[in-house]
Amino acid sequence: MITIVSKDAGGAEVLSSWVKKNPGNYKYHLSGPAKRIFKSKISKIKISNIKNCISTTDTLLSSTGTSSFEINAIKQFKQKNKKVIAYLDHWFNYKNRFLINKEMIIVDEIWVSDYYAQKEAKKFFKKSIIKKKKNFYLDDFLKEVKKYKQKKNSILYLTDKKNNILENKNFELSLFNFFLENIYFKKFYKKKINLIVRVHPNDNAKKYKKKIKGKNLIKISKNSLSYDISKSSCVYGNNSMVLYLSRNAGIKNTYNFVINNDQKYHRIMKKLKIKKCDVEI
Repeated sequence: MITIVSKDAGGAEVLSSWVKKNPGNYKYHLSGPAKRIFKSKISKIKISNIKNCISTTDTLLSSTGTSSFEINAIKQFKQKNKKVIAYLDHWFNYKNRFLINKEMIIVDEIWVSDYYAQKEAKKFFKKSIIKKKKNFYLDDFLKEVKKYKQKKNSILYLTDKKNNILENKNFELSLFNFFLENIYFKKFYKKKINLIVRVHPNDNAKKYKKKIKGKNLIKISKNSLSYDISKSSCVYGNNSMVLYLSRNAGIKNTYNFVINNDQKYHRIMKKLKIKKCDVEI
């Protein structure tokens, strides 16, 4: 029996789609956005506590994220000498996803979904087996996008919650303000092109609502990601997995924010055919 552990939305989407396509005997230890995501795809899920999962299963299959939820579960399974598999849904910050109290947790297997993630993982995880798995979430997402009429009359902006990056507690708003003043208002607003603001599950929509109050062309999204992508001619974000989905959905004008000329992450985005948008904050 396998325990499935997940919290953050990006990892939950990829992992839940894999589980759906690979039925088996699973227990679930879920939190945050992962609860909703898994329940939307897999019926009759019962969520168990970590102690019960450790005592009744012999393998852990976990997504990874920015919170301590997944890494705590990984550490506890490793302490009991049980097999641990981590599914990476991204291309960045690999080491930080396995650090707890400055201790690096070594897992048995690392799963990735594409060549570039596999290549990056081999640099950091010398003691783990690296396996490339089919990204069923990408396949399902592209099918969803095709269901909608492709009337591309909007620009999509992706927010992301950073942990006081650059010691700037208002980083997300600073980035959004730069985008509005230097890109949206200059290039799109006068043409009456709508701006869809899609707020990350870990971010707070209220701060963006205050900023766009009274601007009828700018809306906070309440729709599915696949719907927003289907209506967008351009997509902007910062190192988001959604940029990868957007580019695969055929949106050539998909832009990654390169902040203060920090190129270290964009080198992979470039390989994924995602364009650069320079930002100074």
